[in-house]
Amino acid sequence: MHRHGEPLGDTPEDGGWWDLGIIIHDPQFWGQGVGSRALALWVEATLNETDAHVLTFTTWGGNERMIRAALRLGFREAGRVREARLVRGERHDSVQLDLLRREWTPLP
Repeated sequence: MHRHGEPLGDTPEDGGWWDLGIIIHDPQFWGQGVGSRALALWVEATLNETDAHVLTFTTWGGNERMIRAALRLGFREAGRVREARLVRGERHDSVQLDLLRREWTPLP
């Protein structure tokens, strides 16, 4: 039971669940590792500067480079909503990935 004034949990302020988003609009920067590096730096900074327990992000199923980058960093697929995204007239799954603090390997 929740009492007035007590934290509900699962918020950044109490060290729970942090969600991120990375958007690289300009195609000239795709496939060059910019998204991978941004994701790694975001994870590293968040885990170094907060008490976050789990990090998540969501992308569309056609964003295979970002999904592979996340998997290389230790993220796991946490959920999939089939055909939830419409990209250039085609249906794609929405894919959520997560990473627990204990699964992170710090950057060199």
